[in-house]
Amino acid sequence: IKSRANDNEKHDLDVTTLIFHNKKLYSASDDGKIKVWDENLKLLDVIEAHPCSVFSITIGDDKIYSCSNDGFVKSWPLNNLKQENIVLQEESEFYKVNFNDGKLYIGDNAGLVRIFFKSTIIGILEVLHPISDLFALGNIIYTARDLYILISEIHPEGKQMGTLKSLEGRSPVCIIGDKLCFPSRSARDILVHNNSKFTEFQQISATKDAHELIINALCGTSCDNQEWLYSGGWDKTLKKWKVESDLKLVDTIALDVCITAITKSDNGEVYVGGA
Repeated sequence: IKSRANDNEKHDLDVTTLIFHNKKLYSASDDGKIKVWDENLKLLDVIEAHPCSVFSITIGDDKIYSCSNDGFVKSWPLNNLKQENIVLQEESEFYKVNFNDGKLYIGDNAGLVRIFFKSTIIGILEVLHPISDLFALGNIIYTARDLYILISEIHPEGKQMGTLKSLEGRSPVCIIGDKLCFPSRSARDILVHNNSKFTEFQQISATKDAHELIINALCGTSCDNQEWLYSGGWDKTLKKWKVESDLKLVDTIALDVCITAITKSDNGEVYVGGA
């Protein structure tokens, strides 16, 4: 461990999301705050974002977008961190936000994914289950819950959307190169699938009992033509895997907190948030 947040600066409750962007670390928490840190975990700023849990944040168009179980999705410009806009207000709990290719994707507890472009809603995807994880890649949308990973496609000709594949598994989900990684339904195994509709997202490998307890966080990265996966969860252990035809465990470190979020910086450092 190279650095650690000071006790008087850390979040009061569990960290829900970590994002590394432009040499800064952004963290969201169940304490309703978004915090900004330098690369050595010195606290730079605090946003009083929501009166209750900040379930998810994402960064795009030089803004932070946050969502909560208070029924609000808000935006915060990176240059001043002052609330700019209420993107959405509904009688829903918004679980996940993800910014991709100029669009903001918002997932809620009722199974709706709302798609915004420049503050205007341009589409709605119904997946009929609470959305515990959500991200988009091009015109493909990935949503997850405790039993299934649902992969949907936005057709180029308009707002029509269709389901490409339903895979047995659960959140969290991450993509590394041309591979899709997520835990099994038991939340202790790690599954690796080919991330291509032309192969129907065929499974490549399954690593049984990758962790002793529930996996809460995955983070993938590529470096020097090699792919790596970082995993962590309730067993308080951070693991590093080499991604090949199967996963090869190459390093592990025991921590003193349950791991709830993992992200990686541009210079190779791994940041972990927890209870």
